[in-house]
Amino acid sequence: MYFYFMFYYFMYFYFMYYYFMYLYFMYDYFMYLYFMYYYFMYLYFMYYYVMYFYFIYFYFMYFYFMYFYFMFYYFMYFYFMYYYFMYLYFMYYYFMYFYFIHFYFILRSLLKQLEEKEVNFEEIKNNLDITASLLEAVYLDGTRQTLESEEDLLQSEDVPTEVTDWLSSTFTQKIRPTRKTDEKHKFRSIVHAVQAGIFVERMFRRSFTIALPEQPPDIVAHLRDVDRWSFDVFSLNVASADHALRSLFCELIARYDLNNRFKIPLSCLTELLGAVERGYSKHRNPYHNQLHAADVTQTLHCLLLRSGLVHWLSELEVMSCLFAAAIHDFEHTGTTNNFHIHTHSELALIYNDRSVQESHHLSAAFRLLQNDKLNIFIHLTRDEWM
Repeated sequence: MYFYFMFYYFMYFYFMYYYFMYLYFMYDYFMYLYFMYYYFMYLYFMYYYVMYFYFIYFYFMYFYFMYFYFMFYYFMYFYFMYYYFMYLYFMYYYFMYFYFIHFYFILRSLLKQLEEKEVNFEEIKNNLDITASLLEAVYLDGTRQTLESEEDLLQSEDVPTEVTDWLSSTFTQKIRPTRKTDEKHKFRSIVHAVQAGIFVERMFRRSFTIALPEQPPDIVAHLRDVDRWSFDVFSLNVASADHALRSLFCELIARYDLNNRFKIPLSCLTELLGAVERGYSKHRNPYHNQLHAADVTQTLHCLLLRSGLVHWLSELEVMSCLFAAAIHDFEHTGTTNNFHIHTHSELALIYNDRSVQESHHLSAAFRLLQNDKLNIFIHLTRDEWM
C-alpha cells in the first residue's frame, strides 16, 4: 500500500508538473501571438500613417508647384499684353503725330498759296478733304471712347430693364459707319467737326465750376460734380436752402454760355426760377417737387454730355432741353391723369381728358413767360421762338 500510494503520489506530481508546464507554455505561446498581432498592427498603422502624410505632402507640393507655374505664366501673359498694348498705344500716337505734322504742312502750304495768289482749286479741295477727314476721325474717336466708357453704367442691376433698354437705344447708338475710301467728304463733315471742336473748347476751357456771381461758395463746391452720374442733388438742396433747381439751372445756363447767346436778363432768370419753384410747391407734392426737377435737369445734362449728343445739338436745342427738364412737372397735383378724368376735375375739363397733367405743366409754364419780367426768351427772334 505504501508503494502504491507513493506511486500515485509521484504520478500526481509528475502530472501536475507537466500540466503546469503545459499551461506555462500555452500562456507564453498566446502572449507571443498577442504581442506579434499588435506589433504587426502597429507596423500596419505606421505604414499607412506615413503613406498618408507622404501623399499629403506630395499633394500639396504638386498644387504648390502648379500654383506658381500658372501664376508665372499668368503674370507673363499680362506682362506681354501690357507691353503689347503699350506698343499699340505708342504706334497709334506715333502715327497720329506724323499725321498731324502732315496736316500742319498741308495747311501751311495752302496758306502760302493763298498769300502768293497761286491758288490751285483742285489742290485746295484735296487738302480740305484731308482736313475734314482728320478732324472728323479725331472727334469720332473721342466720342466713341466716351460712349464705350458709359456703356458699363447702363448694365447696373439697380436700373430697371425698361430704362436700360431705352437709354441704350436712344443714347448709346454707334456713330454712323465710317465712309468708304472712295466716297467724297461732304462739307457738312467739316462743319460738324469744327462745330464739335468749338463746343468742346467752350465746355471745357476751364477746369473749375463756372458759377454765376451770386452763387455762395458752398453751392459752388457742390456744383463741381454736376457732370457726374453720382451728383448728389440732395446735398445741393441742403446747401442752397431748398433752392436746388434755381442753383442748378443757373449753373448749366452759365456752363453752356446760353445767357450770353440768348441775352437772358439775370433778373428775368431769377424771377422765373423763383416762380417755377413756387409752382412746384403749390400742391405740396412730396415727390414731383423742385428737387425732382433739379435731379431730372442734371440727369439730362449728363446724358447730353456723356453721350456726345451735346456736340450735335444747336445752342437753341440745348436751351430747349434744359428748360423742358426744369418745367416738366410744373404745378403737379400729385395725382394721376386717370384720377383727374374720373373725378371730372377742372384740369380734366380744360384739357378734354387728354394728357391732363402734361398739358397743364406746359401751359402753366408758358403762362409765366407771358410776363415780360419772367420771360427769359424775350430776345429770341421769331424764327427761334417758333
